[in-house]
Amino acid sequence: MDLEGLAKLITDSKLELGSKIDSIAAGLQKKVQDLESAVGGVKKEVAALKKENLDLMTELRARNIIIHGVLESAGESPATLLKDISNILKEVNIISVQFDFVHRIGKPGSSTQRPIKLGLLKLTDKYKIIAAGKLLFTKPALSGIFFIDDLPKEIRQNRGLLRKEKSAAIVNGHSATIRGNVLTVNNKDYTVQDGAVVAMDTL
Repeated sequence: MDLEGLAKLITDSKLELGSKIDSIAAGLQKKVQDLESAVGGVKKEVAALKKENLDLMTELRARNIIIHGVLESAGESPATLLKDISNILKEVNIISVQFDFVHRIGKPGSSTQRPIKLGLLKLTDKYKIIAAGKLLFTKPALSGIFFIDDLPKEIRQNRGLLRKEKSAAIVNGHSATIRGNVLTVNNKDYTVQDGAVVAMDTL
């Protein structure tokens, strides 16, 4: 084979090899895109299931209240605890409510003021108690006692982030309010996504 033929053979081989490499690369790229699409679909499904679970947990706790600051007496029982809670509620003018359950939460002996979970049969009773909670600050004998919603940990953490952002916005001279899981700053809404506060119009 002369030099010209050899040069042509080398050139053709290079072209063929380049074509094969391009074909393999295109195939790999397609597989990567398919995998990314599949992973994206799984992530969306997981996010949807997570939200569904969070919504269910929130609904199940909807009629519950967590009470902080009540000393745990020696020999305390559900009956005596219920009596103590009833007396506290009477001090803030809550008399006629229907209880479902009441118990301490947390490991026994871990604190002398373990929080109390109070379950109510009516959602309206819960709202009455939460609203009356502000009267606790006018009662010196009930100092340190307060009522809060029984929310899942993730929602508590998210609202903590929103409160932090709200405080920063107010310090910087902006108008800021929180309603549920939404922070509004200067008429723009924000929420928490994956542990970060984001503008809702970007979701």
